[in-house]
Amino acid sequence: MDTTESRQKRFAPPNNRVELPALSPAFVSPDDAARFAHQLIGDYRSVEYGGLILKDQASLYYATRPVRGKVGSFDPSLVLCTDEKGLFIHPPGYSCIALYHSHPANYGALKQAFTQWRA
Repeated sequence: MDTTESRQKRFAPPNNRVELPALSPAFVSPDDAARFAHQLIGDYRSVEYGGLILKDQASLYYATRPVRGKVGSFDPSLVLCTDEKGLFIHPPGYSCIALYHSHPANYGALKQAFTQWRA
C-alpha cells in the first residue's frame, strides 16, 4: 500500500482503444500470469513497463504483454480502453483484475531522491 503523501493519485484517462491486447498463455492463478509478464520485462530497463491481468469466463488468468511506459510512470490506458471516468472497459469475455508495472533500474536516481537511505 502506498502511503506516500506527495504521490499523486493516478487514473487512466479515456481513450478509443477497443481491441483485445496481446495476451500471455492461460494461467490458473493471477500470480503466475504476473510472474510471466515480469519475466518478459526482465531486470535491466530504463523505463517503466506495465500491463493488466485479465480473467476469462473459465476463471483462467492472462497477462497483457508488457507495454513500454515512461521513465517515471506507466499509463494503463496504453493497454486497455477506458470510459469517461477513467475506469477500464473490459474486453468481451474478460474482466480486469489487476494492474502490474515495473520500475526502471535506476539506483542513482533513488540514491539522490532518498539521501537518508544508507548504501
